[in-house]
Amino acid sequence: MSTNREEAVEKKNEGNKFADVGNYRDAIPLYKEAQRLDPTYAIAYFNCGIAFRKIGMLDEAIKELTDAILCDPNDKDSYYWRGKSYKEKGNRQEAIKDFDKAIKLDPTFGDAYFERATVSDISTVEEVHFVVDNYYQKALEYCNYTDVQKALTYYNMGVSYSTNECWGHAYANFCTAVELDPTVPTYFVQKYLMLWGMNDGRPNRDEPVKILTAASKACKEAIGVLKNKAVRTEREEKQLIEAEAHLNKIEAQINALNI
Repeated sequence: MSTNREEAVEKKNEGNKFADVGNYRDAIPLYKEAQRLDPTYAIAYFNCGIAFRKIGMLDEAIKELTDAILCDPNDKDSYYWRGKSYKEKGNRQEAIKDFDKAIKLDPTFGDAYFERATVSDISTVEEVHFVVDNYYQKALEYCNYTDVQKALTYYNMGVSYSTNECWGHAYANFCTAVELDPTVPTYFVQKYLMLWGMNDGRPNRDEPVKILTAASKACKEAIGVLKNKAVRTEREEKQLIEAEAHLNKIEAQINALNI
C-alpha cells in the first residue's frame, strides 16, 4: 500500500487548526483527506474520532477510533476515548473492555481508572469496596487532579457507598468533597442526607441545620454567578434551574428543623 505521510501530516495539521478553535466540522474533511493520503496514519483517525465526539456523532467517533486502533493497537488513548464513546451510548460492557485495555497498556493511566469506576457494577458492598480501592483511589494516585476534580472523585465514591447504604463511608467521602470544593450545593446536600441515614432519620438537630445553611449559601453563590452571566449556555440554564430548585428544598428543610 502506497502512502504519502508528509502530505498526510500537512492535512492533519490543517485540520488541527480548525479543531483548535472549535470548528470540528471543517476539521473532519481534512482528517479524512489525511487518511486517504496515508491509510496507516493512526493519528488522522484518532483526531477525526475526537472531532466526531465533539459534535455528538458517537457512532462515527467509534468507527474512527476503531480504525486508529487497527493502525496502532498499542495506543491507550484510542481505547480510552472509544470507551468513553461506548459509555455515552450506554454500552457498558464494551466501555469496560476498552478502559481495561487502556489500563493494561498503561497501569498509571489515572483517567482510565476513573472512567472504569463509573461503569463498574456496585450492586454489593464488596463490589463498592473493590471499585473504590482499585479504580477511584488509583485515579487519585495517578492523576494530577485539581481540588475540584478530587472533590468530584470523592463525591462519586460517596454515591457508590450510599447506593449500598454504607452511610459512614459515604458521609466521610462527601465531607472530603465539601472540604475540597465548598461551592457545589449537591455535596452539602448529600452530606446532610448521609447524616440522616446514619441516624435513622433522627440526626442531632444542630448539625443538619449547620450543613443545610452552608448548602443554602453555596446555592445562592452559584445562582448569583449564573445570573450575572451576560449570556448563558443551555447547560448553564439547566444548572440555574437546578440550583434554584435545590435552594427551595434546602430552605424548606431548614424551616422544618427550626420549628
